[in-house]
Amino acid sequence: MTDLLTPIQAALDLPRTPLTSTGAGALPSIFAVSDLACASIGAAGQAVAQLILQQTGRLPSVSVTDASRLSGSLLRSAPQAGKYRHCGTR
Repeated sequence: MTDLLTPIQAALDLPRTPLTSTGAGALPSIFAVSDLACASIGAAGQAVAQLILQQTGRLPSVSVTDASRLSGSLLRSAPQAGKYRHCGTR
């Protein structure tokens, strides 16, 4: 995740602090989908933490939980996903 997080932090002018990441597993993909999702959500959390710091003087910690396993199980539990009944003309 660090390889994807650093450019996002740079683009948002955030401190280059690592995120605490919990969870394991990822859906199979040739792309780093889970890593990108964790880095994106983590950077958003860091941006909110910086806003809280500016307003209160307190910097909350930010951690990200990789919920890929949950997402995968939800996808597998919907065997009809993607099969839509045509409601147009015959």
